Amino acid sequence: MATSLPLALSHSTTEINTDALGAVFVLPNGNSYRLVLNADGAAVPRCSALTWVSRTAYTVERVDAATEEICGFVPTEQSATGPANSDYFLMQIGGLTTAIRGDDGTAITVGDGIGPDDDSDSGKTKRHVAAGSTFTEAIVCGQAITAAASADDEYQVQLLRVLN
Repeated sequence: MATSLPLALSHSTTEINTDALGAVFVLPNGNSYRLVLNADGAAVPRCSALTWVSRTAYTVERVDAATEEICGFVPTEQSATGPANSDYFLMQIGGLTTAIRGDDGTAITVGDGIGPDDDSDSGKTKRHVAAGSTFTEAIVCGQAITAAASADDEYQVQLLRVLN
């Protein structure tokens, strides 16, 4: 039997009990998700890296600066356009997920630590720590387990730590 998410991926504010906002769900496959609100001002595409707008209100937006910390990702199970602005959705915060490489010019290889790309690549990631290095930067949120050679390549990443 396939593992599925514990509730719908996204809902408008009129279709969800907001008392559940911030709740964490862990699936048998080890992936974990937190119920959050998209406050990006636009839909956030699948595989986008996210950062907190408010940790106490559980609102998120796409990362848009290399110094921001990643708090999660829009799951690959989302539609291509992802949750609309002001929709609640399950943000992936642990386990195996998919990210998108930005256009910084450095390929991502297996074992690289990843973090957010610069502001021209909202929601995208880049290499922050070379494979084999120690993960000392606060912005490192995961380790690449597949490669991403070109801008906009999707690659798999094991989430090691996100800002939650």
